[in-house]
Amino acid sequence: MDHRHLARGLFASMHSDISHSIVRSFRNAFLYIQSQYRPIARALPGLIRATLALALLAAAQPARAEAESAAPTLTVYHISEGVEQASRALRFVANHLSGDPSARIVLVGHGPGVDFLLADAADRNGTQFAPGIRELIARGVEFEACNNTLLSRHIDRSALIPGVKVVPSGVVELSRLQAKGYAYLKP
Repeated sequence: MDHRHLARGLFASMHSDISHSIVRSFRNAFLYIQSQYRPIARALPGLIRATLALALLAAAQPARAEAESAAPTLTVYHISEGVEQASRALRFVANHLSGDPSARIVLVGHGPGVDFLLADAADRNGTQFAPGIRELIARGVEFEACNNTLLSRHIDRSALIPGVKVVPSGVVELSRLQAKGYAYLKP
């Protein structure tokens, strides 16, 4: 055998070994990468769906915030302590409406809290409640008197300021309004 043939055979053998070695290395690297990222590859469709869902939620937030800001705030004032508490509550309601004119406000009186709802009721300075209450009713504020209190104190419904509603139970009404989303305030 001449040395060129021997060199060519040796080179081919080396070339084949190097090629196989390189191919084997690439194959092993590919298998390793594939094994490491298989869980990610399996999870990828779910991750894409989750990302799209989050993007849709994020896009919907401004619209939701706008809708929520357009909805009126709901507040119930609990009046149960008499005319001094009622005087405070009426000031709070006036301030409340100055800050949020679209607020839906309900004042629920029971026990001594119905006294300010009587047509002839006045505060400690002698100022009648009726004109202020009529003005607030015209602005959409609701006033509710507890029928249980009216019955137990022998107060006729006709003694109430016109526009005041009578509910069967003041405490039940407070609970009902809170269950409907009204914020509870007791001045």
